[in-house]
Amino acid sequence: MLKEAEVRLGKLVEEHAVTKKAYEQAAKIMEETKNSAKEMRLGAIEYADDIMGTAEQRMREMQDTIEKEFQTMLGFYKESVNVIFENRQELKGVKKD
Repeated sequence: MLKEAEVRLGKLVEEHAVTKKAYEQAAKIMEETKNSAKEMRLGAIEYADDIMGTAEQRMREMQDTIEKEFQTMLGFYKESVNVIFENRQELKGVKKD
């Protein structure tokens, strides 16, 4: 009976060691998975930031171009209005100073 108990105890100790090792390996795998997921998330954030930064820069450039073109067009319209006004004044016989 004592021998049986010793054998049983030996098996339990061995099973405990196997179980402990399995838990340690599982913990290691979980840690590696968490690190991998974190790296992927950071990579995705960096990629998205890069894409949005490029889009932002292009939109700023377009905005600047549109503003310049608008100012040019506005100047043309103002000049045209002045010419038309002066022409109308001439038609009415009003002299320009």
